[in-house]
Amino acid sequence: MRLKRAIHKTAFLTVFALMALTLIAGCTAPLPSTPPNQGGNTMGTATPITFTPGQTVTMPPGSEVIVQVNQKNTSDATISVIFSGGAGQNSVKRCEVRVTKSDGTTETADLKPEKQEVVTIKGTRGDDRVEVYVTMNTGMTYKIADQVLPFWNRR
Repeated sequence: MRLKRAIHKTAFLTVFALMALTLIAGCTAPLPSTPPNQGGNTMGTATPITFTPGQTVTMPPGSEVIVQVNQKNTSDATISVIFSGGAGQNSVKRCEVRVTKSDGTTETADLKPEKQEVVTIKGTRGDDRVEVYVTMNTGMTYKIADQVLPFWNRR
């Protein structure tokens, strides 16, 4: 019986010691080093954002709504989105336009779910992503538009 207890005690202490050593080793691991500043500009350079439009959904029959996402205005890069109506217009609780700009910022605006209502958001002179989400009275939200709009220079 004594021998059995001694073996259990030794096994327990060995496991405890191994766990403690593992914990200590993990906590003292060196942090990854960062390259030293090579001089010159200490500000980070902006990395251009690339956008890939995601999938949109087809709304259930009888609850469809249509929005029109226009190209950017060539003089000031504004983006206009128009609510065009549809069979489900009266069931729309909220219509949200989200613009993710090439500078990394995001701006949202509510679009009234009434025919010919327009929301205009200031874009950039780079590529901007426009997403439109519609929330119905049932609580279901659908992404009905997802487009990347480039800026076109007039020459």
